[in-house]
Amino acid sequence: MLVAAEPVRGIPVAAPPMHNWHPHPMIESEARPQFLIRKPDQAVFAAMKAVEVRVRQLAGLGDDLYGVDLMNKALGPGGPLADPPTGGGRHNDGPWSLLAGAMAMFRNPAGHREITYDDEAEAVEAVALASALMRHLDRAQARLVATGRTIEAASPPPSTP
Repeated sequence: MLVAAEPVRGIPVAAPPMHNWHPHPMIESEARPQFLIRKPDQAVFAAMKAVEVRVRQLAGLGDDLYGVDLMNKALGPGGPLADPPTGGGRHNDGPWSLLAGAMAMFRNPAGHREITYDDEAEAVEAVALASALMRHLDRAQARLVATGRTIEAASPPPSTP
């Protein structure tokens, strides 16, 4: 007897929240066209580049910084996009580490050499990571707006369905 809530090893089980998942609009607009022309490597690159561009805009930093260096400056201790300190006044390294790592793993290599995804699902997962990062940047932008520290170029994204 099978119980609906217990998946059988090796048999995929529908996950209703994933049926309705849509990437962040700023990511979907960059990645979808690349997937449609069967260029998953370009979809990942475009998604991560969109994250990089938004970080630069929100942080008010120039084009001289990019990739990991940009993330370090924008999200590191004292950076304009750094999360508020956690209990005890300690800097929250999570977003900083995640964004810097994403740039090092997905954006930087694709900007310098040919990257192939043998399994397109891996590219979709990298784009999903970019979407999650963009949603984190939505929250960072809301904090900037709440404190009166935002720039016009970093307008809020359209609402998601």
